Amino acid sequence: MAKADDTSGSDLLAAKETESKSPPAESSALKMTQAMQDELFAEGNGSPIHFALPAGGHAAGRVEMIRQENGRTVMVQGSLTAPRSGRFFFQLQSTPGSMVGTVVFDEGDVAYSVEPGADGTPELRKKHADEVFSRNYTPAPSPAAR
Repeated sequence: MAKADDTSGSDLLAAKETESKSPPAESSALKMTQAMQDELFAEGNGSPIHFALPAGGHAAGRVEMIRQENGRTVMVQGSLTAPRSGRFFFQLQSTPGSMVGTVVFDEGDVAYSVEPGADGTPELRKKHADEVFSRNYTPAPSPAAR
């Protein structure tokens, strides 16, 4: 006699959580070419900034801080106004062609992180916001409340 499917609700929930944390499709990554990096790091403090996002998206905002080393901008960060409010941070690393960065929004579950691609070229990858930064955690109770 064939056994009936006895998959529990918790097994289905675990499978669904695993599925939702699976890596995004390849189209949700954008190679950060040298030309794109040069453009990002050419912006000065207070300048408007525009850059591409994966899957044909675009971000716009304003540079609020830069850091220079030996006359070269190595870090740029600021606020976003499009596609919605948020913030960005990009920093060149000591290895040529290597960089880190994040693009996060004030609301929603989408964020982006710069990570090395298969060929070593940095890629801006779409991720769930919880994979990019910590948010909305309940503060620890005060010592008086314990």
